[in-house]
Amino acid sequence: MKQLIRIFTPILLVLFLATGTRIAKADLNASQIATQINAMNGGKGLVTTYNTNSMAITQHTFTTTPGYTNPDTSAYGSQTAGSNYFKSFCVEPNVYVYNNETVSMMVNYANGKTVTSSGLALTLGAAKLYKDFATMALGNYDYGNTAGQLANNADQLTTAIHVLIGAVTIANWSQNVYLSQLLAVNSQQSYWTAVYDPGRLYSEIGDYSVFVLNVSDFTTGVDCQDHLFLVKTSGSSVPEPASVVLWGLGSLGVFGISFARKRKLKTICLPLA
Repeated sequence: MKQLIRIFTPILLVLFLATGTRIAKADLNASQIATQINAMNGGKGLVTTYNTNSMAITQHTFTTTPGYTNPDTSAYGSQTAGSNYFKSFCVEPNVYVYNNETVSMMVNYANGKTVTSSGLALTLGAAKLYKDFATMALGNYDYGNTAGQLANNADQLTTAIHVLIGAVTIANWSQNVYLSQLLAVNSQQSYWTAVYDPGRLYSEIGDYSVFVLNVSDFTTGVDCQDHLFLVKTSGSSVPEPASVVLWGLGSLGVFGISFARKRKLKTICLPLA
């Protein structure tokens, strides 16, 4: 027994010190964010007006309708949102929203995923591309239209998002500049088409959550094109499950040291016969 303690205690202690106290931001409070947004404006969510005055028809701008609470656009860049508007992309190619149409936008989040009205789940690749667009970190996107390429950029980004969520297909991802960017990071298409959970921390997303907004006409309730929305989040520091196990093993190692020392002291202090 003593020999086993001597062998395994140092190993367990090293594991404890190296990984047992590792902390991960495992919960981004997506449910709380969804509840807060959906409760806005008397339970109507984000009440906005769709404006086609964007330079690209596939890059949509939603402006807060007068008299209603502005969305939190602090996660966005200076050219992708303002105090009362944000730019977004549709996730439903066969549904429409019309110019100057006032809409209600409700966050869809349940069972660890965010989905369109037709049931298509947002994927990691689509979430990353929109997050990069919104934070102005997306490569080859001409935000200021300085080269007159905004329409082409927006069209390719829309196509990429639709491909990633399974709404459309293309034979060769390398034909799309934004799908190619994803493949340069991870060449497995299945990696990018995996279902994205806004409540998890992904290294590709960081402290952000991307949600599908289920959009409907404010007056009639008729479904409109669903869009994406970015929120800045802060993770709660909780141990990863693996770290909890290692912490327990490390604790046993520390206990083993203490137990061995106590036995040694007892042996030394026994009265002489």
